Amino acid sequence: MRQPDRQASYFKVTHSATATTLICGTGSGGAGVLGPFSGTCDPGMWDWAFWTVGSRSQWNVTKDFYVGFDVIYQRLQTAAVGRTVTYTAATGAAQPTGTRILENQEAMVGRIRVHRDIVP
Repeated sequence: MRQPDRQASYFKVTHSATATTLICGTGSGGAGVLGPFSGTCDPGMWDWAFWTVGSRSQWNVTKDFYVGFDVIYQRLQTAAVGRTVTYTAATGAAQPTGTRILENQEAMVGRIRVHRDIVP
């Protein structure tokens, strides 16, 4: 059995007070517009982080056949957890207009691999 490969990564974005003022002043979002915000639009509100942890194991049953298992956990963290915003959808957007509560998001994915090499 091969030793598991482990991976981890972390990415964080922070904004200055000037950047936050520009963002909060326009309330611009990707597909639509967010606003008004509950409470004040403080400099750390738009900060966010993304991290992931994963592992991969593989068992070589024979020289031509192996079985593997992969697992990965991902988390998107926002500094604006619990804030209420009104989302106004852009034309043709998948999300309808409405009130949203900003939350952290996470996902866990697992995969089993079975592979056989056919070599002449």
